[in-house]
Amino acid sequence: CSWNGWVTAFCSARRRRETEDVLLVAGLEIIGEAVWDKRCPGLGYTIRYAHETVIVAVAGKPKPAMPLLSVLRGYRTSQAMSERHPHEKPVEVMGRLVEFASNPGQVVLDPFMGSGATLIAAQGLGRAAVGIEIEERYCEVTAKRLAQGALPLVFNG
Repeated sequence: CSWNGWVTAFCSARRRRETEDVLLVAGLEIIGEAVWDKRCPGLGYTIRYAHETVIVAVAGKPKPAMPLLSVLRGYRTSQAMSERHPHEKPVEVMGRLVEFASNPGQVVLDPFMGSGATLIAAQGLGRAAVGIEIEERYCEVTAKRLAQGALPLVFNG
């Protein structure tokens, strides 16, 4: 890689190896993982996972980011969330990742924007962000949410 930066990638337990392989082929070094405790189980026939894994990788040698707790907690039970996007993440969870992976003045990239939780979190932390989404309807949802403005995010620890 010719850039310095952090990458965080959500994946299910069943897709962890594939996700790590993609990051390694891209030239990233896998540093570790965090777990998003969704506090409610998803669908499943054998195991109903109530968490998602977040793979943490790095390109180059960026300045150390703020430490990230290995367990991120955030409810995913809001009806509004499920109506906006089936895999929407809470802004607070994405805010923790944005705060970890970027410094003020840096640009945050979300190549799978969905309904914009990462962009909303970046806005709340005073960072610029770029989102990419293939589904036009989700671009419209994100634009509407961004126009409403984000509340400043402040984390303690």
